[in-house]
Amino acid sequence: MTCYTNIKKQNNIIECLSIYDKKIYKPIQSIIQTLELWRQRTEDRKQLAGLTERILKDAGISKLDA
Repeated sequence: MTCYTNIKKQNNIIECLSIYDKKIYKPIQSIIQTLELWRQRTEDRKQLAGLTERILKDAGISKLDA
């Protein structure tokens, strides 16, 4: 039985949603988390680029690493 036939029966809606969740929502959630990580890293790089060499040196980071 597919999800679409299960959804017609009240007792199978939860089963259908859990299958749908695994197939659709989990990959989408993973993509969103990856995009958020990339966004955060971009913001971090922008902030590091704005620091002076002295501050970077104090943090143990070279200008090339930032």
